[in-house]
Amino acid sequence: AFVGPLSVEHGLAYFEVEVVEMEPNRTQTLAIGVCCALPEAKVVERARDLGHGSYMLGYDLPKVFVHGKEASKINTKQWRPLKELSVGDRVGLLIDRPAMELTVYINGVKKASAVGLGNSAPEDRWQNEVWGVVDIHGTVRAARLRGSTASRHGQLQ
Repeated sequence: AFVGPLSVEHGLAYFEVEVVEMEPNRTQTLAIGVCCALPEAKVVERARDLGHGSYMLGYDLPKVFVHGKEASKINTKQWRPLKELSVGDRVGLLIDRPAMELTVYINGVKKASAVGLGNSAPEDRWQNEVWGVVDIHGTVRAARLRGSTASRHGQLQ
Protein backbone atom coordinates (compact mmCIF):
# COMPACT_ATOMS: atom_id res chain seq x y z
CA ALA A 1 0.00 0.00 0.00
CA PHE A 2 1.17 3.53 -0.76
CA VAL A 3 0.58 6.55 1.50
CA GLY A 4 1.00 10.08 0.29
CA PRO A 5 2.63 11.95 -0.97
CA LEU A 6 3.81 12.56 2.58
CA SER A 7 3.77 16.04 4.07
CA VAL A 8 7.32 17.12 4.94
CA GLU A 9 7.74 19.67 7.75
CA HIS A 10 11.21 20.94 8.70
CA GLY A 11 12.71 18.09 6.67
CA LEU A 12 10.74 15.41 8.54
CA ALA A 13 7.76 13.26 7.62
CA TYR A 14 6.03 10.57 9.66
CA PHE A 15 3.31 8.05 9.02
CA GLU A 16 1.92 5.26 11.11
CA VAL A 17 -0.24 2.17 10.60
CA GLU A 18 -2.07 0.04 13.13
CA VAL A 19 -1.99 -3.74 12.82
CA VAL A 20 -5.65 -4.85 12.73
CA GLU A 21 -5.43 -8.51 11.73
CA MET A 22 -2.80 -11.22 12.15
CA GLU A 23 -2.48 -14.72 10.76
CA PRO A 24 -0.55 -17.16 12.96
CA ASN A 25 1.98 -19.70 11.74
CA ARG A 26 3.40 -17.68 8.85
CA THR A 27 7.10 -17.26 8.15
CA GLN A 28 7.17 -13.64 6.97
CA THR A 29 5.83 -10.28 8.08
CA LEU A 30 5.49 -6.64 7.10
CA ALA A 31 7.98 -4.07 5.89
CA ILE A 32 7.70 -0.29 5.92
CA GLY A 33 9.54 2.36 3.94
CA VAL A 34 9.38 5.05 1.28
CA CYS A 35 9.60 5.43 -2.46
CA CYS A 36 10.35 8.50 -4.55
CA ALA A 37 7.64 7.85 -7.15
CA LEU A 38 4.67 5.57 -7.58
CA PRO A 39 5.29 2.64 -9.91
CA GLU A 40 3.88 3.01 -13.43
CA ALA A 41 1.81 -0.16 -13.72
CA LYS A 42 4.29 -2.75 -12.59
CA VAL A 43 2.87 -5.01 -9.91
CA VAL A 44 5.46 -6.55 -7.61
CA GLU A 45 5.12 -9.40 -5.15
CA ARG A 46 6.92 -7.46 -2.41
CA ALA A 47 7.62 -3.78 -1.93
CA ARG A 48 11.35 -4.47 -1.67
CA ASP A 49 11.15 -5.25 -5.41
CA LEU A 50 9.94 -1.73 -6.34
CA GLY A 51 13.49 -1.02 -7.50
CA HIS A 52 15.21 2.31 -7.94
CA GLY A 53 13.99 5.00 -5.53
CA SER A 54 12.62 2.55 -2.94
CA TYR A 55 13.85 2.18 0.64
CA MET A 56 12.30 -0.55 2.83
CA LEU A 57 12.90 -1.88 6.37
CA GLY A 58 11.46 -5.11 7.70
CA TYR A 59 10.44 -8.66 6.76
CA ASP A 60 12.03 -11.59 8.58
CA LEU A 61 14.87 -11.72 9.31
CA PRO A 62 14.65 -7.91 9.13
CA LYS A 63 16.77 -6.12 6.56
CA VAL A 64 17.20 -2.74 4.88
CA PHE A 65 16.53 -2.73 1.13
CA VAL A 66 17.72 0.19 -1.02
CA HIS A 67 16.73 0.37 -4.70
CA GLY A 68 15.44 -3.21 -4.47
CA LYS A 69 18.68 -4.69 -3.15
CA GLU A 70 19.60 -5.78 0.35
CA ALA A 71 21.78 -3.03 1.85
CA SER A 72 22.15 -4.30 5.43
CA LYS A 73 20.66 -6.48 8.12
CA ILE A 74 18.75 -5.16 11.13
CA ASN A 75 19.86 -6.63 14.44
CA THR A 76 17.03 -8.90 15.62
CA LYS A 77 17.67 -7.73 19.19
CA GLN A 78 16.58 -4.26 18.03
CA TRP A 79 13.54 -5.30 15.99
CA ARG A 80 12.09 -8.61 14.87
CA PRO A 81 8.61 -7.85 13.51
CA LEU A 82 7.73 -11.53 13.01
CA LYS A 83 8.07 -12.20 16.75
CA GLU A 84 7.06 -8.80 18.13
CA LEU A 85 3.99 -7.51 16.28
CA SER A 86 0.46 -8.02 17.60
CA VAL A 87 -3.01 -6.76 16.76
CA GLY A 88 -3.30 -3.15 17.93
CA ASP A 89 0.39 -2.35 17.55
CA ARG A 90 1.26 0.93 15.83
CA VAL A 91 4.12 0.77 13.34
CA GLY A 92 5.49 4.19 12.43
CA LEU A 93 8.21 5.45 10.13
CA LEU A 94 10.05 8.73 10.63
CA ILE A 95 11.64 10.04 7.45
CA ASP A 96 14.52 12.48 7.96
CA ARG A 97 14.98 13.93 4.49
CA PRO A 98 18.15 16.03 5.12
CA ALA A 99 19.95 13.09 6.78
CA MET A 100 18.45 10.47 4.41
CA GLU A 101 17.56 8.39 7.49
CA LEU A 102 14.57 6.13 8.20
CA THR A 103 13.55 5.17 11.75
CA VAL A 104 10.94 2.55 12.68
CA TYR A 105 8.83 3.05 15.81
CA ILE A 106 6.56 0.45 17.41
CA ASN A 107 3.93 1.94 19.72
CA GLY A 108 6.02 5.14 19.91
CA VAL A 109 9.28 3.39 20.84
CA LYS A 110 12.27 3.57 18.49
CA LYS A 111 13.17 0.08 17.25
CA ALA A 112 15.49 0.38 14.24
CA SER A 113 17.11 2.96 11.97
CA ALA A 114 18.63 2.94 8.53
CA VAL A 115 21.28 5.63 8.33
CA GLY A 116 23.54 6.73 5.53
CA LEU A 117 20.99 6.10 2.81
CA GLY A 118 22.19 9.24 1.04
CA ASN A 119 25.68 7.95 0.36
CA SER A 120 24.72 7.21 -3.22
CA ALA A 121 24.51 9.52 -6.22
CA PRO A 122 22.96 13.01 -5.76
CA GLU A 123 20.02 12.07 -7.99
CA ASP A 124 19.09 9.37 -5.45
CA ARG A 125 18.43 11.89 -2.67
CA TRP A 126 14.80 12.50 -1.68
CA GLN A 127 14.47 15.85 -3.42
CA ASN A 128 10.84 15.70 -4.50
CA GLU A 129 7.79 13.94 -3.15
CA VAL A 130 8.16 10.85 -1.03
CA TRP A 131 5.48 8.21 -0.63
CA GLY A 132 5.11 5.94 2.37
CA VAL A 133 5.05 2.23 1.58
CA VAL A 134 3.63 -0.56 3.74
CA ASP A 135 4.06 -4.15 2.58
CA ILE A 136 1.44 -6.29 4.31
CA HIS A 137 2.92 -9.75 4.10
CA GLY A 138 2.87 -13.03 6.01
CA THR A 139 1.67 -12.79 9.61
CA VAL A 140 0.23 -9.28 9.25
CA ARG A 141 -2.94 -9.58 7.17
CA ALA A 142 -4.36 -6.07 7.57
CA ALA A 143 -3.38 -2.63 8.84
CA ARG A 144 -4.96 0.81 8.80
CA LEU A 145 -3.41 4.24 8.42
CA ARG A 146 -3.21 6.18 11.69
CA GLY A 147 -1.58 9.48 10.76
CA SER A 148 1.01 11.17 8.62
CA THR A 149 2.48 14.25 10.23
CA ALA A 150 6.01 15.11 11.25
CA SER A 151 4.70 16.91 14.35
CA ARG A 152 4.07 13.51 15.97
CA HIS A 153 7.84 13.04 16.14
CA GLY A 154 7.80 14.95 19.41
CA GLN A 155 5.60 12.27 20.99
CA LEU A 156 7.92 9.37 20.17
CA GLN A 157 10.47 7.84 22.55
